[in-house]
Amino acid sequence: MKQSSETLTSLSSINESFVKPFPNSTKVFAKGSRDDIMVPMRQIELTDTIGDLAEKNDPIHVYDTSGPYTDPSTTPQVPIQILPNQLAIEMALTLFALTG
Repeated sequence: MKQSSETLTSLSSINESFVKPFPNSTKVFAKGSRDDIMVPMRQIELTDTIGDLAEKNDPIHVYDTSGPYTDPSTTPQVPIQILPNQLAIEMALTLFALTG
């Protein structure tokens, strides 16, 4: 079955909504157990607590599963290459060590 070039173009491009930055957050990377392992995290800015117990809230860090799509320093290509198993395992171990 022949596919039109328009169909192929739409399949090989990334939807704009997938690459927009998340509100109040920044993509950061935590250094892994090796120099070539950088675990993607999202630093989320929190609003300050108000009322009688008012206080400044520090940002929180969560694991970022969005892949290279939300990294402003890269232009992701489609399809995304799958990580070798060993590298994926070491990234998971690094994440576990960071989050306890």
